[in-house]
Amino acid sequence: ALGIRVLRDRTQMIVSTVHPNCPAFHAGNQVGEGIERIDGQVPASGAGLIRLIGRTSSSGNVNFILRRDGRERKLSVLRKRSLNADM
Repeated sequence: ALGIRVLRDRTQMIVSTVHPNCPAFHAGNQVGEGIERIDGQVPASGAGLIRLIGRTSSSGNVNFILRRDGRERKLSVLRKRSLNADM
């Protein structure tokens, strides 16, 4: 798991929660960032986002392109295996 929750707005998936001490937190994910791409793919829905993250090996990196305040940035998050429902 990455330790984030997301919401869909009109145009993209938005990070709504970053759990402390999770991989996304340590990588620098921030609440309010728009998820433009995951490993080069555009997530069209929450289910699509889960599928894209699920394609990464259980202990591999998930590569994000994020947008906040009109600025784009790249972020790589090391995925940890988890049984909970958060991404």
